[in-house]
Amino acid sequence: GGGNLQQRQVLAAGAVTRGCAVMEAVSDILYSLVARRPQEVASALPSIMQCMSVYLDWLMTVGAQLALLRRHTANTPANNRDTSILDRAIEGARNYGRLLVELSKEKKRFSKYAAHSLLAFVVALDRHPHSWPAVLKDEVVHGIYAVIDTCGKFELQQVHGLLTQSSRPLFQGLVDDFKRSYKYTGEA
Repeated sequence: GGGNLQQRQVLAAGAVTRGCAVMEAVSDILYSLVARRPQEVASALPSIMQCMSVYLDWLMTVGAQLALLRRHTANTPANNRDTSILDRAIEGARNYGRLLVELSKEKKRFSKYAAHSLLAFVVALDRHPHSWPAVLKDEVVHGIYAVIDTCGKFELQQVHGLLTQSSRPLFQGLVDDFKRSYKYTGEA
């Protein structure tokens, strides 16, 4: 009954709060490395990309829990309410996007990972649409646009070719939105 749901909500809230704290620390470390020590990024890039993959999985997990957490927050008395869970989840998505932007600045080094990052995001969107509420997706998209900007036509065609039929419209939508709103390409 209701007690079981409430118990699940409390457990989910605690797990997300702890996960947010860990991912905030991880993103701080990654951002410091990527933004402030670019000479060390090349040798660390495989590990950084592994961390980004785990980060993406974590964002999907949090996204899937948000509806449950919102109900929990709505049913919690105002003085006990932890609205920071949603704020921290949004901040986590924002940090993921910022990391992608920062990684994309190193075009030469990042280009071989860009297609994989783009592919992973599109597949995550397609396979787990309920895990990407707009509030999180909106924070990540500017980073995805930076990744698209890093990709040449070949990489974009490569990503398109690797996607399933159901993923291709999502991918094309991201590329079209990128062309429309992120960058004026000068092409007619």
